[in-house]
Order: sequence, then structure tokens, then C-alpha cells
Amino acid sequence: MIKKITECFDCATPSYPCRGHTCPNRHRQVLICDHCGEEFEKLYKTEDGELCEECVLKRLEVVKL
Repeated sequence: MIKKITECFDCATPSYPCRGHTCPNRHRQVLICDHCGEEFEKLYKTEDGELCEECVLKRLEVVKL
């Protein structure tokens, strides 16, 4: 899933005030795996939701000869 988070670092000083809603740290989008809940750079759409590579591989059945 795509989740919007706020990562404010309280970087404002008297000479450099807070940028408010234009600050890139206030509305950052991250990808969260629907199964393990961890943040990743890439997710895969499946019938079970948007999953990380590790969770996708856990759900697949290995083909054996």
C-alpha cells in the first residue's frame, strides 16, 4: 500500500522558518507491504495485495521435477 507519512525534523530556526506544507518531509509517500508491514522501494501487486519480494516468494509453490 502507499502510505503518506510525516517526517518532520524540526529543522526550523529563527533565520530559516518552517516551510509548512511545501516541505518535502511533511508529505512523504512510502510503500508498505500488506503482509509484513515493512517499508520497501518496490512492491508487487498480487491477489493478496501489494507485497514485497520476500512475501511474494513465500506464497509461491516451488515446481519440482
